[in-house]
Amino acid sequence: MRGAWGPKRAQVGCAGRDTCGEVACEGRPQQTGNVTDVRTASLTDRGGTGLRVRAEPGEDGPLLELSAPHHTPADLDGPRHPYEVKRRGETHLGVNHRQMGVGGNDSWGAPPLEEYLLHADRTYRHAYRLSPA
Repeated sequence: MRGAWGPKRAQVGCAGRDTCGEVACEGRPQQTGNVTDVRTASLTDRGGTGLRVRAEPGEDGPLLELSAPHHTPADLDGPRHPYEVKRRGETHLGVNHRQMGVGGNDSWGAPPLEEYLLHADRTYRHAYRLSPA
């Protein structure tokens, strides 16, 4: 699933996608392409060489969130329009435990629901294994 951590209506399953890394046309450039509920993912070139990331411990362990854009977060500082963001040749893998969304149940300024907040005064742990794909 794409987006931030929050209520889900879909099952965890398999999906394939290209990491084209386009910047969403949402006005000002911002981080996009976060994929939630990931157990295992592989980033490979056309020849199949690459990197595999797997949530630990095992297949029944916690899920991760991933992004794989062709720009760095720093590349988003400055450009005012998506077409101004420099597309890099390499893919930048981001592995997260959770990413808190910016809003709640509406688009009119409601905060995220309490159960989906990430609090700065708490310890969060996640583990993952990197291996050749």
